[in-house]
Amino acid sequence: MSRFFVFLLTVCIVHSNGLYGTFLVRMKVDQSPRAAGASSINELNFIRDRGLQNLKKLEAILKLDADEDPRKLSGPRSVGSPKVKHYERYWFINSARLIMRVDLANELRKSAAVAEVVSDEPVFVDQILLGQKEYSTELSDLGLPEIQELDLLGQGIRIGIIDTGLFKHKEFDNKVISYKDFTESPSHEMRDELGHGSHVAGLLVGGNYSGSQIGIAPKSKLIVAKVIEPISAEGGKSIVQKRLKTFASRVLAAMQWMLDPDGDPKTLDYPHVINNSWSFPVAAPISKNFFDRALARWRELGIIPVFAAGNEGLQGANTISYPANSFQVITIGATRKNF
Repeated sequence: MSRFFVFLLTVCIVHSNGLYGTFLVRMKVDQSPRAAGASSINELNFIRDRGLQNLKKLEAILKLDADEDPRKLSGPRSVGSPKVKHYERYWFINSARLIMRVDLANELRKSAAVAEVVSDEPVFVDQILLGQKEYSTELSDLGLPEIQELDLLGQGIRIGIIDTGLFKHKEFDNKVISYKDFTESPSHEMRDELGHGSHVAGLLVGGNYSGSQIGIAPKSKLIVAKVIEPISAEGGKSIVQKRLKTFASRVLAAMQWMLDPDGDPKTLDYPHVINNSWSFPVAAPISKNFFDRALARWRELGIIPVFAAGNEGLQGANTISYPANSFQVITIGATRKNF
C-alpha cells in the first residue's frame, strides 16, 4: 500500500488547473518488424524516419511544434499552465513520454490514432547479491579456458549494458565506446554507486587482472547506460539497502539510445548484444506492449537481448518476471545457490 502511494505521488503532481501525470503514449500506426538480422544503417534510418512520421500525428493532436525543444514546454504553476509540460520521443517504437494534464491523457485514449496511453511505472530491482561473497565466480566453471583456446575473445564485438553504471577502472580503459546516465540526477562522468554494472562489465571485458583472466570477452567494447539507482530514504534502512529502482520511461530512453549511441545516423555503432539486469516485479506490467515492441526492434536489427532470470528461483516455479519471461530474449540464470 505504501509503495502504491509513493507511486501516485511520483507520477501525479497537483497544479492549480488540475492533475499532471507522466504518461507513455503509443500510436496505432506501427511498422511491422521485418526479417531479424537486417542490421544496416539504412534499416535503422528507416525505423527512425517512420517512427518520427508516426509521431507527427500525435504532435498535431497536441498542437506541438515537431521541432520545439521539450524543455520550453515547462511553465509556471498558474492558471495558464500548458496542458503538456514535457515531451520526449521514442521513435523506435512510435511512442512518446509526456508530462501532461490527466484530462488530456483521457482525451488521447479516445483518439483513433492512439493505440494506448498508460502511466509511467517504476521498475524495482532486488539488490540481493551486491557486496556478498556469492558474487565470486570461478570462471573455469564457465568454460573460459576452452573459449580462450579457440581465440573467441570478443574481437570486433560491441556489448551493451543497461544497469547501475560503470566506475572508472584501468580494466575498462579504451574499452568504453559510449556511456550515458539516464537516472534522476544524471552525470557526464562514469559512476556506479552500487557496483553491479561494473561487476557485470568486469565479467564481460575484464583482462588479465592480478594474474588471472577475469573476463569472458576481453577484446570486446562496451556501450553502457546507467538507469538503475538506489531508492532514496523510502522505508526502513534494510528496505532501502535491498531495493533499487528506475522507471519504464528511463529504460525505454536507454533502449532507444543503444540504437545510435554516438548520435550520428550515418554510423553503425549499436551493440551486437545487450545485457540487462533489470526487470519488472510482475509478469505483465502495464507498459508491456511498449517493451514488447522495443525488444522486437532490437531483434529486427540483429541485436541479441540477454536478461537475468532474477534471484527468486528458490521460491519455486513462475518466479521469472518480465522481460526475462519473454520469448524474445535469452534468459540467463544460475543452476545452484552459491554460483
